[in-house]
Amino acid sequence: GEGRGIVRIEFDDLAGYGKATKFKGGDGITRVKVELQGSWKGKNGTYEWIIEPDNTISHRVFKVEKK
Repeated sequence: GEGRGIVRIEFDDLAGYGKATKFKGGDGITRVKVELQGSWKGKNGTYEWIIEPDNTISHRVFKVEKK
């Protein structure tokens, strides 16, 4: 819905606070993975983004911490 875009923008703004690591994908392209510890809807976990060489974000997810 309409609100989803607003959430995505706010979520993506957090990427600047995370730990960035370069990695080479199976296709040979070097990308940046950003991870940031946090919480969402009362659950602890890790925000994760994959940033392409052209600075677009191809992957964004919140992974809930396993207990």
